Amino acid sequence: MTPIRVAVADHHPVVRKGLEVVMGDRPDLAIVGTAVDRQSAIDLCRKESPEVLLTGISLPGPSIFEMLQVLRREKSPTQVLVFSGRSEEDYALSCMDAGAAGFVSKEQSPEEILDAVTKVAAGQRVVSAAVSAQLAARVLGGSEDPVAHQRLSTREFEVFLLLGSGNSVGVIARRLGISPKTVSTHRANICEKTGLATNAEIIRYVVARELA
Repeated sequence: MTPIRVAVADHHPVVRKGLEVVMGDRPDLAIVGTAVDRQSAIDLCRKESPEVLLTGISLPGPSIFEMLQVLRREKSPTQVLVFSGRSEEDYALSCMDAGAAGFVSKEQSPEEILDAVTKVAAGQRVVSAAVSAQLAARVLGGSEDPVAHQRLSTREFEVFLLLGSGNSVGVIARRLGISPKTVSTHRANICEKTGLATNAEIIRYVVARELA
């Protein structure tokens, strides 16, 4: 059996080492490299073309959404499996919309996470039960009383997080490679959909929910 080639990206050395150890016990999996920031993860995918990239969310560098956009634009063969210690509802749907093949929680057992890796490599989409329920609700017309930020599109959510981190419109425009006018349009849509009127309110919302 040819092992599935896996790249791991996380800024915590303990997490990277732990995944290396547990994968070392699986003859069907082989780590081809690790990365500590998002740009290194992109470069690793370009160099090694792993079948699966297992990546955390809170890495330095480009956002998870920018990375997914780059890999999709470059038609990378790598499937991205996101794992996070944060509330799944806060990121999962947006990551899946942006092109991730799956989303798992760091609170799941190592065996569950590695099984998710094998499923993603086989072309399946993998999400937790909570995320599955939200995806089903979306298909049926949207979940009941959604949290405000869940009303946002993937790009709006990306701008929302950057605003919530205290970035100005100009900084966000340069970061995302779009015009300040487009950022302002996204901001107006964000305020309308969430009911948050000012940047200060957006920042308080993001900080209170530990979204950034």
